[in-house]
Amino acid sequence: MMSKKLLTLALILAVVTGIVFAGGKSDQPAAAGGKQLIHVWTYNRHDLAFMEQKVANYNATNKDNIEVVLGSYSDNYSQTVNLAYQTGEAPDILAHDPNVFLLHVNQGRFADFTPLMDAKFKGTFGSLIWDDVNRINGKVYFIPTMATTNRLFYNKGIFKRVGLEPPKTLEEMVAAAKKITDTLKGEGIYGFAQNMRSPQSGLSRSLAPMIDRQLGIHQGYDFAKGQYDFTGHGPVLAAWKELLSPAIAFPGCESLDIDPLRSQFAAGKIAMYFSYTHAEPGVYASQFPTKEEWGSVQIPVPGGNVKGAQNYQVTNGWMINQASKNIQTAWKVYVDLLANTDLLKEYYEQGLGITMVPEVIAKASPAPIFRDNPTMLITATDGLWPRTPHEANSAAVVVEGPNMWDTFASIIYANANPQQALADLTTRYNKALQAGIDQKLGTPIKASAGFNPMQPKL
Repeated sequence: MMSKKLLTLALILAVVTGIVFAGGKSDQPAAAGGKQLIHVWTYNRHDLAFMEQKVANYNATNKDNIEVVLGSYSDNYSQTVNLAYQTGEAPDILAHDPNVFLLHVNQGRFADFTPLMDAKFKGTFGSLIWDDVNRINGKVYFIPTMATTNRLFYNKGIFKRVGLEPPKTLEEMVAAAKKITDTLKGEGIYGFAQNMRSPQSGLSRSLAPMIDRQLGIHQGYDFAKGQYDFTGHGPVLAAWKELLSPAIAFPGCESLDIDPLRSQFAAGKIAMYFSYTHAEPGVYASQFPTKEEWGSVQIPVPGGNVKGAQNYQVTNGWMINQASKNIQTAWKVYVDLLANTDLLKEYYEQGLGITMVPEVIAKASPAPIFRDNPTMLITATDGLWPRTPHEANSAAVVVEGPNMWDTFASIIYANANPQQALADLTTRYNKALQAGIDQKLGTPIKASAGFNPMQPKL
């Protein structure tokens, strides 16, 4: 039976977010037959059918008396994990999400892989352990097996109908979106959409990587100066204000989540949007099957002038709950199921993700979707950026007032004065940074005058 805390959490989530709660921590009664339950949470939807099948096969065939219970969450994953930790109901294994990881890693909530890894595991995955990414202060918390970056996804049929090529600059993108809406809105077809119900979710996959490329500044932080500076975001935000205006955008973007947006794109009603390269192939193969022909291009910037590499993210990592009463069993599930190289090979070949594991790369063939759309892969224009101060330790950079994402949304939707809002945002973030340093909650990231945003390594 579900514990009282877990039942309360389930009811809260059902009322507040409308999601289905799939089970919490593993020190619950064992399954029928005395099997040890290991709870695994994921936020991915694009690979859910694949993972459910693999979990079912593992449960039916493993000789270790283990049963994996897979819980799936999407836009509510971070909130769900936060509530679960507050009530002591977090699962044994959690899918790595940057926001979840950065919020909880400094609170000692994830197990260190270091004493669990044997020589064989290190031989396969050792090249994927990096300081300040998944190894923090000498402790390894997850292994990324895939990577993803952001691209502009577009409907080829719509572009062909209006006689346009995919845009190479932000100016071309705005003009194309306007022409498409002007020409086809009578058919319910619009030039652009973005999932703006959560400004962070919508803009972190779109505007943020655009700024990486345009300014060589990551999430407002200038590594060359060691300070935050949002003042250069104005031209991009002006274009976004036009893109998301009623004259261009798919109606209701301000309340749109990513999956409803994808369903409309699959139906041929949206010409362009930004998202992640690891997810969209699986989305349109199984979650929202579509007959529309689509492709991807590099994220356009003003004038096509690129000053920085676009950040890419490591994905498909799994973290083990430090509070789990079954860490050794959870590690076995992780190694035998989630980090199984045969599974990872099939995952890559089905177009569900872009592998980073050398052993898998050597024996796998890229999915046709990746061969046909090479811009979806990690390219020389992408780079793994260092963590900004607020990413490295969120408790050390506590910003008073609206955060960057909500400030951007206020400029786009609420007619906030861009120059004043961005100057104020810069002041507030630098004030928070200095306060964290003064209180010895965090240390300043060393400024480097020679920092090269095209090769963003400190």
